[in-house]
Amino acid sequence: MAEVKSIRLNKVLKEFNISLDRAVDFLKSKSIEIEARPTAKISDTEYKLLSEGFAKDKEKKVESKEVGEEKRKEKEELFNDREREREEQEKRKAEADAAVRVVVLTSTHEKIFSAGGNLSGFSSEETVLQKYERNSSAPKLIETMMGMKVPVLCVLNGHALAGGFGLILGCDLIIAREGVRIGTPEINIGAFPFIISALMMRNIPRKRVMEMLFLGEQMAVEEAQALGVINRVVPEDQFDALVQEWAEKLASKSPLMIKLGKKAFREQQDIPLLEAFRLLEH
Repeated sequence: MAEVKSIRLNKVLKEFNISLDRAVDFLKSKSIEIEARPTAKISDTEYKLLSEGFAKDKEKKVESKEVGEEKRKEKEELFNDREREREEQEKRKAEADAAVRVVVLTSTHEKIFSAGGNLSGFSSEETVLQKYERNSSAPKLIETMMGMKVPVLCVLNGHALAGGFGLILGCDLIIAREGVRIGTPEINIGAFPFIISALMMRNIPRKRVMEMLFLGEQMAVEEAQALGVINRVVPEDQFDALVQEWAEKLASKSPLMIKLGKKAFREQQDIPLLEAFRLLEH
C-alpha cells in the first residue's frame, strides 16, 4: 500500500464509500479520536485502519461503477442495433415507393447519430473472425444505401463514430450541425475499421485517413467540410431550415435523371478515364 502521510477525511470517505459517522465510530472503536468534520486530516495509521476496515465497501463501489458502465454500453449498443435495422427497413420501403424522390437519413438520439457496431464486443472471448462477423450488418446497409435510385441526404445531428462514420460516408450529401464529431476509434480497443477504410480512402486525403485510422482521434465536422467530406456545417438555429430547403430542391429534380446519374457516377468512379468515357457514352 502506498505511504499516506496525511489526507483529508472527505477524500477517504469518497474512496471507501462510507459516511463521516461510520469513519468516526470505526476509529473510535480502535481507541482513536478524530475531528468529526470532512475537512479534518487523518494520519497514515488512521488511513490504513480505515482501508482494512472498509475494503469491501470500496470494492462494492468499484463493482457498482463497472456494472453501471456495462449497462450504459449495452443500452447504447441496443439503440444502435435498432437504429440500423430501422434504417434498412425504411430504405427498402423508400426504394419500393415510386413517389419517393429523396431519402433523408438522421437520428432520433439527442447527441449520437450512430456509434456503429458493438465495439465492446471485441474484448470478448471469441475469434477475430467471430468478432467482425457480429458487426457485419453495417457494410450491407451502406451498400443498399449507395445503390438506391434516389439521393440520400444525411442530416448529421449527432456524433458519427466507427460504423456510424462509414454510414454517413455512404450518403450522397451531408449537412452537419456545428459541434458534431466524426471518427474511427476502433484502434483504441485493439480493432481496426477495415470496411470503413475503403470509404475513407475515397472521400478523405490519404495522410489524414492514416492519422484517423492509426491514432483513433476524432475530427470536427468543420475540418471535414474543409476537406470536402461534408457539404455544409450550420448552426443549430439554421439546421432544420437548410435541411428542408435541400430536401425540397432534391425532390424537385427529374427522378429519371437522378437515377441514371447516380448509377453512372457509381460505375465510373474507380475505373481509368478512357474506360469511363466509353462507359458513359452508352
